Amino acid sequence: MSAPTEGQDRPPAGILCLCIGLMFFSAQDGLFKLLADRYSVFQILGMRSVTIVPVMIALLIWMQGIQGFRSNYPKLQLLRAVLIFAAFTCFYITVSTIPLVDAVTLYSAAPLLITALAAPILKEKVGRHRWGAVTFGFAGVLVMLQPGSSVFQPVALFGLLSAFFYACATAITRRMGRSESPALMALISNLGFLLGCSAGLVLTAQLDPQTIKQFPALFTPYQDPPPAELLILLATGLVTLGGFLLVPRAYQLAPVSVVSPFEYTYLLWALLIGLVFFSEYPSLTTCIGAGMVIVAGLYIAHREARLRRESTAANSN
Repeated sequence: MSAPTEGQDRPPAGILCLCIGLMFFSAQDGLFKLLADRYSVFQILGMRSVTIVPVMIALLIWMQGIQGFRSNYPKLQLLRAVLIFAAFTCFYITVSTIPLVDAVTLYSAAPLLITALAAPILKEKVGRHRWGAVTFGFAGVLVMLQPGSSVFQPVALFGLLSAFFYACATAITRRMGRSESPALMALISNLGFLLGCSAGLVLTAQLDPQTIKQFPALFTPYQDPPPAELLILLATGLVTLGGFLLVPRAYQLAPVSVVSPFEYTYLLWALLIGLVFFSEYPSLTTCIGAGMVIVAGLYIAHREARLRRESTAANSN
């Protein structure tokens, strides 16, 4: 299960795929926040996948026939689906409770976690410079969270959990390499959403009103949406489909340490959507902490690019 070799990597294409994919995910976040005060995370994510799954099945049949449903790493695919489900669930619990830009800023710790996981999972060497950058970036996360202060919100910890689960899923994506198609990854992930969200809605129906009141983002009972909101829910799936196809492809086309710093374009889109559609303005501590995280991520990218150039030069001599 080795990663693609350096000669096969296409960093510009990987970076472009990631940036466009994150644009689609940002649009999804805005639609989700628009609906979050009326529907649970389980219902929104589940109905989104109702749209995605048939499209992905048709796409796989059209592109590859029955062979398109065959995976070389079925266990890793299932593990990735579980991690993606956990990441999105935690993230949207955060989005439904705090400003969008704050939630995405906490999620922006994912590239740092991806770098940290590169050593144990991908067997990539992570030197002391990059470990120092990771430490600095997590100090920025603490600035954003302000633990122990009156402004600290426990729900923000779900944002960090989301970043951790996403980082693990990304490392597994890279581990599987190019032999697994992004379309198959998207299908398996969304089948996971359908199963997980269906189980969540069944569990919600069994809960007492007091428990539901304590966790409304997660356990609001299912309700039939009016036609206009039903269209928005289904459209969310089509918007998200672009992200599901392009983001895994990005990590197949280029090394994790090269592509992951461009995850920060997600933060820029979240800031724009929050300002325009929800009149949300980032706090000073959010800006400072986000700046620290971004600086750390960009330093890691710079360091990795330099090491790759040195390695290429050494091999050519």
